[in-house]
Amino acid sequence: MKSLLVVFFACILCGGISAQTNTGILQIQIYPSQLSGTCVLAGVDTVYMHSGLGWSNPDSVWESVVGDWGLPDGKGLMTQTGVDTFSICFSVVDYYTQEADPDSTHAGGVGYGPMPQGATPYNIGMVFRTASCPISPTTLKPECAADKTGKDETCNNIYLLGINDPTTMSVQDNDGNPFPAVTGTYITGCAGVNTGVENVRTGITNLMTYPAPFTDVVNMQFNLPIVSSPKAEIFDLLGQKVADLSSALHQGQNLVTWKGIDLNGTPVAPGIYLYKLTNNNASFSGKLIKQ
Repeated sequence: MKSLLVVFFACILCGGISAQTNTGILQIQIYPSQLSGTCVLAGVDTVYMHSGLGWSNPDSVWESVVGDWGLPDGKGLMTQTGVDTFSICFSVVDYYTQEADPDSTHAGGVGYGPMPQGATPYNIGMVFRTASCPISPTTLKPECAADKTGKDETCNNIYLLGINDPTTMSVQDNDGNPFPAVTGTYITGCAGVNTGVENVRTGITNLMTYPAPFTDVVNMQFNLPIVSSPKAEIFDLLGQKVADLSSALHQGQNLVTWKGIDLNGTPVAPGIYLYKLTNNNASFSGKLIKQ
């Protein structure tokens, strides 16, 4: 039960720098036309991923849950990256601590809220859905029609297993068979794909950073549908601010360029730097590498 993971080493800055223990950015992709069985996505243009991370033991899953089933609130929103491809990428640690439902309790005892600090991510359970689902008159909970719900062939969960070891992790259906309609990979950047985090917390969507790595100039491209005290800052690994690009931000599509120059106008040394994007009183960060 595994899907393609894409991991990118990222740090979150919350009034400072907090190092992460995860391996990077995980990218999960889904190919709706390859789903078969009773619970497939048919002819949709919007897909949300509802998922749960297991961290208490190597067999655990659905302990830290992200995604409000049936609600178009942005959590788990995937980007349509092709005619028949939807994608999402995120830092596993950040996603299942900052975005997890604090009271994600489910039948059977699973669902313990955000992943504890220092825990090891093991497995991810997931299902996919359209933008919204009708409310059942009997359960009073959102329910998607069978042909608009992305599950395995028997209408059960899909699993990405062993994410703590990228060399052996795999996507499987509920019976333990390979499930090629969903893939996962660790990547070095998250270009033009929603993370399911920043578009909810900050309103920033469709982020691209390029080139990666860079030598003289690096670009950060993203959309700001709503502007609320936005900032774009660059820090070194000691948490010291080396550049502030906030004056260039505006509502709509943004293209912010950093020429690798610090606040004193001096070119910075090659190495790793962290960008911090802030809007709507929330922030997220990523890594930039200067050669």
